[in-house]
Amino acid sequence: MPVYELLTTGRVLAAVQPKPAGAQVFATIDTRDVRAVTGGVPDPEAEGSGGGGGTTPDPGTGTTPDPDTGGSGGVPGDDVTGLELLTENERQPGAGNSTWTSHTGTTLTATSAGWLLQNPDGKPRMNTTREPFPVPAGEVTVVASAADGEKVTVGIDWFSSGPTYISSTIGTMAAGKVVAQRPAGATLGKPFVQGITTPTTVTGVSMKVDENAAVEPPPPTGGSSTGGGTGTPGTLAAGGSVYSHYSDVYGNTIYADKLPPQPPYAKPSDKFWAGREIKRQATSGYSPTVNIKDYSVPVWVVDSSDPAYPETTVRHRNRRGFGSVDRWGNDIRNYLKIPMKGNERSAGGTDGSIAFYDVATGRLWEMWQYEHGDKSCEWMGYIAHMPSNIGQMEVGSCVAAAVPGTALQLGIDEMLAGQVNHAVGLELPKPGGNWQDYSWPARQSDGLNGNTAREGQFLQLDPSFDTNTLRNSFQRIVGKAMQEYGAMVLDKSGCVAARGESPVAWQARTGQGDPWPGIFGGEANWSVWNGFPWDRLIALPKDYRRP
Repeated sequence: MPVYELLTTGRVLAAVQPKPAGAQVFATIDTRDVRAVTGGVPDPEAEGSGGGGGTTPDPGTGTTPDPDTGGSGGVPGDDVTGLELLTENERQPGAGNSTWTSHTGTTLTATSAGWLLQNPDGKPRMNTTREPFPVPAGEVTVVASAADGEKVTVGIDWFSSGPTYISSTIGTMAAGKVVAQRPAGATLGKPFVQGITTPTTVTGVSMKVDENAAVEPPPPTGGSSTGGGTGTPGTLAAGGSVYSHYSDVYGNTIYADKLPPQPPYAKPSDKFWAGREIKRQATSGYSPTVNIKDYSVPVWVVDSSDPAYPETTVRHRNRRGFGSVDRWGNDIRNYLKIPMKGNERSAGGTDGSIAFYDVATGRLWEMWQYEHGDKSCEWMGYIAHMPSNIGQMEVGSCVAAAVPGTALQLGIDEMLAGQVNHAVGLELPKPGGNWQDYSWPARQSDGLNGNTAREGQFLQLDPSFDTNTLRNSFQRIVGKAMQEYGAMVLDKSGCVAARGESPVAWQARTGQGDPWPGIFGGEANWSVWNGFPWDRLIALPKDYRRP
């Protein structure tokens, strides 16, 4: 028998605890805007579940009934299964509006068909309750449904008493379902729904906990995941690779979305203008390259719920006098507590970049000029929950465009598998635009007014070009990704360049040598691009895909 259920259908939203007497409502929208609903609890496994059957009592005063006395309208407390939003005509005078704002800035707006998720980023996250509520140990299932043709991802934020945030469990992207165990140390849970389409109308959410299905599992002690490290097979665990689990980590970003067969172009009458300039830059100075050992980023996968990864404060050095506050008013020193073993190393080069991804919380840190010895950095970028992020840094940056550069670099495991399923980041000697002129999703730029794409602007390799004719496997893999997912200008550099994952973390995980010489087929990182059709790159419009 389910212990807890969360219900929404159309305009019903409530968390209830079915028991013989005194059912308790854990979440409301605004008690002046709702009335109690009675009836049976639906099976959340059913398609489109969440239907609040039964009858609707007289709204009475429009307040939530007291769970012990039955409350307004004479509804017995043990029969309460949900709350229904009052219509405009039924609302109490002076009642607040029926909109929630979550910690991410998402607004959840009542509509006649359901709940409409709207967000400036276009892929909003909604918390289905204001506060976390008690969840017993067992198998937790959350299921959500959306309007026809629309998709959602669901998950659970976990808290200890306080409440203090511990971690999150995310379902498979767009699956609308997650099954999880309450993690060690957690006593409270708060489900959330992530809209994938823009906008998304959520028509049902349900949650149940089966105490008899399972108990809290002990920490994993063995077994290899597909990305290395320990944990459940097929899941990303500490010590694993984000590029073996790209869709789980970066799948909500626009970089994981395929371009349409015929996207709009910035200059339809001269569609190759940007590509011609990129070719000129590629042939008039240093040869194009793939940054691998230097000026790239190793991604270390850590786990804040594992004592082997204690929280470490990384010191902000400020040798360059940048200060510690980014251009949006965030002090990066507030975001530099990172779970790590302490032996993680950065890439070479003067950038000294490094990234950490926390599987327990979904947090991502990308740091610039990191020094292992005293655990310090010059600057950093931070995202609170990468699996639900659209593709922008929330605090600071590690590339000029202030996007997660790790989402756009070529992962070693992807290249070894022969397929890159995301957009490719490019750096140019003279990007278009300037510090005031850049393209969404970039949040800033160090462009030099070049006659080509701006930072943040998407490019596409001409769809009519046959990538099978490219002269080596590296070009064929990357060229195909640029056709299907595009490329995006990230930063300025000394030559035209893409970033390949630094092998530092990969080698530590596998115990093998540097894989890049094999990926390049024995060629150098600067010659592997020879003959690539840069002049067949087509710039898409500025702010393409901006919600």
